[in-house]
Order: sequence, then structure tokens, then C-alpha cells
Amino acid sequence: MDTLIKSWAPREIDAVLERVLLTVEKPGRYTGGEHNQVVNDWEAASVRVALAFPDIYELGMSNLGLATLYDILNRRAGILCERAYCPWSDMEAVLRREGLPLYSLETHHPLNEFDLIGISLPYEQLYSNVLNLLDLGGVPVRAADRDAAHPIVLAGGHATYNPDPMADFIDAFAIGEGEEVIVEVARCIEQWKKEHPVLTMKHSERSEAESKSALHGGPHPSTALRSAQDAHRAVEECGFAFALNLKWTLVQSEFGIRPGTAAVPIAIR
Repeated sequence: MDTLIKSWAPREIDAVLERVLLTVEKPGRYTGGEHNQVVNDWEAASVRVALAFPDIYELGMSNLGLATLYDILNRRAGILCERAYCPWSDMEAVLRREGLPLYSLETHHPLNEFDLIGISLPYEQLYSNVLNLLDLGGVPVRAADRDAAHPIVLAGGHATYNPDPMADFIDAFAIGEGEEVIVEVARCIEQWKKEHPVLTMKHSERSEAESKSALHGGPHPSTALRSAQDAHRAVEECGFAFALNLKWTLVQSEFGIRPGTAAVPIAIR
């Protein structure tokens, strides 16, 4: 697998989609815009989460676990949460031919531009799909190949109760109910970004910063990364929760889902 490394802006992705979507089966899988979709301000968000289901749109949209997490996260101030699914083989061929990364349905940002990618793994048959999803999203497949600028890849679901088969590819596992820990994970990353703004700078942002640094004679931003190459190493067990970047330990929180109408997208038929 050759991980896509070009930085794509949403407007560039949209321009390609306008040209190619009518050449694939069921283009509505890849457009977003469903009823109850939540589109938050990308620039205003302090932490950006992509919830990914490693199968096609029709199967992922029926997953109530991801729908619940989507609602919980988007109700929290400062958190942006969007969705992504594996493309069907015809759309995957188009993505690879065009060099286009897998993107979120809400704002069409590439997966590698998010701070956290939360992957639902309800059954073991999806293991290989996870690798393909990461590769299409421009994220190094092996956890050891990621640095602090890449998204944290978090997996949960029944097929992660034994994390060993996917340990080389996942940064952290949430063993148990994701609803009880996902907000703490997001806030943990939010705080880490505030304390380490250079380390967590995305590769597309770093290119711009490097240009400015060169212009003004400042230090190269990548010099700080050498001390953070192990930020995405495998996670150590700690009961229900897990240890995350820089040994931050997250514990089970006790809060319920807010009452009221959930803001959950309704699938396009």
C-alpha cells in the first residue's frame, strides 16, 4: 500500500468529485448532506474527530454505536465530529487513480487532517478493511510509522476485546462502551494540542509554517518532532480505559447521554 501524502483542500476534493462521481455506482454514498447531518466550523473546532466504519456506507450508517458517538461528540463545545466509510471497489479505483484521499462526508476533509480517527470494529472480518481505510485516508498503516502530526487511531467494538491482531496498526483500544470514554479522549487530545502546538501541527499546516520560518529565518518546525517520534506507540492496558499519547491515562467516566432528540444523520437510500 502506498499511503497518499499530497495535501488536499476540500475545494480540491470537490472539484474532482464533480468530475468523477457520476462514473461510480451509488454516488450518494460519497456526498454527505443527509437529514440531521451536523456540520461544525472546521477552523473554530479545537479537536476534530472522524468516526470511521470500515465497510460501505449502507452498512456503516446502520451502526447505532457510531450514531450515538456522533451525537455525543457534536453536542460538546469545541469538538467537531464527522463520518467516513470505506468506498466500494469502483470508487476506490477512482480514488487511487486520481490520488484522492478518503475524506469525511460533512466537510470533505481528508482523514489525515483529523486529530482522532475512531474506528468501529464489530467483527473480525473488517480487520483488513481498516488497513485499506487508513491507507486511502493518507494515514500510515503501521502505528510505528506515524508521528505526532498524524491522527491518533482509536478502535473499539466487539472485535477489539482481543486487541493483539490489530496492535501493530491501532494506537489505542477502547475496551468497553465507547460512549463512556470518547469525550475524555477528545478532551485529552484537545489539551495535548494546546500544550504541544508544534508537535501536533498537521503536515499540510507544517509546510506553510516551514515556508514562513524560512522566510523569517526561524527554526524549522520539524526539529521539535524528533523528540516525539514515539507519541503514537502501542498502548498499554489499564482496565476499562487505556493509556494514550505521552502516557496520559484515561479512566472510565460516569455520565449519561443527554436527553432529547439525537442529531444523527439519516442514511440516503
